[in-house]
Amino acid sequence: MGPVKTAAVIAEFNPLHDGHRYLIRRAREAGFGHIAVIMSGNFVQRGEPAVYPKAFRARKAIEAGADLVVSLPLPWAMSGTDSFARGGMQLALAIGADALVFGSESGDADLLARAARLCRGTEFSLDGSEKMTYAKAFFENAKLIDPEAAELFCGRNDTLGAAYVAQLAEACAARPEAVPLSGGRSAPVLHCPGSALGFVPVKRAEGFDGATLIREKLFSGVLEPEAPVYDRSRLDLCVLASLRGSSAEELQKLPYAGGGIGTRLFSAAKTETTFDGVCLSAKSKNVTLARVKRTAMRCFLGISRDYTVFPVPYCRVLDANENGKELLRRVSLPVVFGYPGIKKLPAFAREVYDLEMKADSLYELLF
Repeated sequence: MGPVKTAAVIAEFNPLHDGHRYLIRRAREAGFGHIAVIMSGNFVQRGEPAVYPKAFRARKAIEAGADLVVSLPLPWAMSGTDSFARGGMQLALAIGADALVFGSESGDADLLARAARLCRGTEFSLDGSEKMTYAKAFFENAKLIDPEAAELFCGRNDTLGAAYVAQLAEACAARPEAVPLSGGRSAPVLHCPGSALGFVPVKRAEGFDGATLIREKLFSGVLEPEAPVYDRSRLDLCVLASLRGSSAEELQKLPYAGGGIGTRLFSAAKTETTFDGVCLSAKSKNVTLARVKRTAMRCFLGISRDYTVFPVPYCRVLDANENGKELLRRVSLPVVFGYPGIKKLPAFAREVYDLEMKADSLYELLF
């Protein structure tokens, strides 16, 4: 009997729903004996608090069939697609995963390989980009190179999937390719020569509510929450207080606040009375709403520099069963359960951890 294979899943589980359970089940059916989830903490990529606390979401992941849940540290969890994917891939490799299993609108490994090559090889001028976001400009130029593969960037899951593959391909200086799964299965898996880590895209199941709709139902009172849900009015007060207490210059110096985002946030905070109102007012044609929200949230959380240019410094455990504890023995990064485990680590790791502790404390103010 060969060694037990491990699948990694990068997710927010905000909240966990039937589509996530389907993904974990499919990973089991594909022959993976261990499943490790790399999950965002109390703040997520779209620049908002997670609807449920991370400890609750991690426990739900274990109940859904995961063996280990580790945290994607805050700077990577609340960043753009490339940094989010890079941080997740670094942890997947550190855990020793054999494959990354991810949801996909297309479920087409060959198209995802081509989309990943577009991520790495599409060069274009940003002339006229004041009329569109970088993502839109990239999409329009990618269509000129490979129209079929470019269409995958219309799906959030496929966009992330292509970014995962592209990040590993860049690290290996390799060309991603779709190859058949081992064991005679006909479904393809993505591989990058030079790395043992493969990618298994799982076509999304239909017929269930997605995370966005579930959050809307929770906040509107249509759906009964499983755990405490943060108070949006408290979020409004906290973020507005941090924005109004900052100068335009301070906001403009925040990571990825270029293109006038900081200045527009400063002006919007003077008149708007909600977090969403401020961000919508500060948005422009060439900046996504998620980027504006992340900038406002960085002000609230005190993220004053870009940590994501460095590798993820540790593996912080959120939850695990007995199989998950076995996985921890082979993790190549320092494994952290709490503050005592961080004291002996380098200054950068301690700085990131302290930032996460501060964010967790501020998250509690929202309840």
